[in-house]
Amino acid sequence: MHYMNFNNVVLVILLIISFNLFAGETTPLSRVELMTLGEITYKTCAVCHGMKGQGNQLFAPPLTNNSVVNGSIYPLISAVIEGIAESKYSQWQSYMPSWSEVFSNNELASVITFIRNSLGNSLGDTIQPSNINIAKNLYNAIRGAKLTGHKNT
Repeated sequence: MHYMNFNNVVLVILLIISFNLFAGETTPLSRVELMTLGEITYKTCAVCHGMKGQGNQLFAPPLTNNSVVNGSIYPLISAVIEGIAESKYSQWQSYMPSWSEVFSNNELASVITFIRNSLGNSLGDTIQPSNINIAKNLYNAIRGAKLTGHKNT
């Protein structure tokens, strides 16, 4: 079993505490701006998930009434930013690619806002580009942390 060493734990805690430092100086987008850009960006997602979020039986789950879409925001942000690996335990015969290098933070925040507030979903929340920036920085910090071995005695 691997545990993070003390320095890396401190680093992650400092990152969490200083979220505002990582948020960047972006101006929040209005709900209308997010939904408009999100609808445009979603056309890429629709190739697999369908124009109405209905999914595809073989390789993409529906986004309508989906527990990941309608649950806590963090798993959805993670799925969009980091992607989802194919699993032999999943009914889906595909994987979802990472979109963090394809879309801007504005586009990522917009498409997540659009998905959670259309396609049969109506959470009423908005995700800002600063939320995406925070998540990216946190994932990068965790990815960069070196794990040290620990044996239970």
